[in-house]
Amino acid sequence: TNCALDLDKDEKQVGLTGVSSDPFVGLAFKLEEGKFGQLTYMRIYQGKVGRGDTIQSMAADRRKVRIPRLVRMHANEMEDVESVGAGDIVAMFGVDCASGTTFTDGKT
Repeated sequence: TNCALDLDKDEKQVGLTGVSSDPFVGLAFKLEEGKFGQLTYMRIYQGKVGRGDTIQSMAADRRKVRIPRLVRMHANEMEDVESVGAGDIVAMFGVDCASGTTFTDGKT
């Protein structure tokens, strides 16, 4: 199973469920410079996220970021999608971060 660390509770381990109805948790695992700027690849561990949603970085800055565009990659082809859920791997434009950054919905 996958787990996360709760930064507000002395890094207590929290199990991730892999269920789309739970609070959003995703991990940026690959960055690529493209013709439209940085393309951030993210695995969705639990919850769901959609185009236009705001997610929060769990890096030191705890910055909130709005997602302007979500795409699924098929080889060199991009397919725009409105929303994705637990287990999906997507690419996002306009989400500048470092590889390995965890994002949440900012509520949990």
